[in-house]
Amino acid sequence: MKSFVPAVALAFCVLHPDLATAAVSLDPTTNVLTDSDAGRMWVLDGIGFCCSYAFPGFANDWVSGLNQQSFAGYADWRLPTVVAPTNGSAPPQASGELGQLFQSLTVAYADRNDWPFGLVATDYGGRIIYSDAPVPGLPANYWGLNFGDGEYKAVNVNNAYAWVGVMAVRPVPEPGTWALLLAGLGLIGACASRSNRETNGRSAPVGEPV
Repeated sequence: MKSFVPAVALAFCVLHPDLATAAVSLDPTTNVLTDSDAGRMWVLDGIGFCCSYAFPGFANDWVSGLNQQSFAGYADWRLPTVVAPTNGSAPPQASGELGQLFQSLTVAYADRNDWPFGLVATDYGGRIIYSDAPVPGLPANYWGLNFGDGEYKAVNVNNAYAWVGVMAVRPVPEPGTWALLLAGLGLIGACASRSNRETNGRSAPVGEPV
């Protein structure tokens, strides 16, 4: 039991190296970005879509394909979400999952030119990524985050815009969750060890085998 908890801790670090490194890390094999502070994983390849027409159909089909193949080992990918004000105004800059990602990238990369996949491209004022939130009162419009300035903009899906695309996202446990889990395993191990010591230290009744 004494070696059980360290072994479990090591296994978690091996399976989730992003938890032991920087808050934002990119897997070059899958191009999946992990934002451990926000508790999100992102498939960035989706921004290759260059046009907004037929959204959300093409985006849902793409996400469905990711889940069917269990991309990067997961089958719960979805489109990012944001809560949009009911009066039709844009969501605040740092709100929603895309807003969290924008803030995390701003902190992680001192030079914006180092952002993955050219997210600060100047086409259409910056690369805009869709959320799953429709714009109230504007049919065929969805909120998208402009990674040039971090602002949400209404995008009409009946028009074709340059560099409008999608990403897929899934939740991952926050570092604090793993810490609590490991602490719990440590407590269980300590209790089991104490119980074993007490059992081994008891004298057997006279006449009974030890």
